[in-house]
Amino acid sequence: MTVELLKTNPTCKTCRFFERIETRPEEGLCKENSPQVTILLIPQANHITGQMGAMPQPIASWPTVTDDLWCGRYTAKWAKLDS
Repeated sequence: MTVELLKTNPTCKTCRFFERIETRPEEGLCKENSPQVTILLIPQANHITGQMGAMPQPIASWPTVTDDLWCGRYTAKWAKLDS
């Protein structure tokens, strides 16, 4: 892929913050920011009443994106970051 093509195609695929997921070739993680906390509701049975409920389970992860998306924070892989 040439530099000119990268300049005209500012997608996640050419962004320095994109980390490809090996098992899903067109998807990756956006690591521009720190991981975000998400609350999952895990189904759980109450052993006393037998009723189903949900137990909140926090997890932290980076957003999953496809390589053809774009955003306003795009930074080319070859760009220098301010220190």
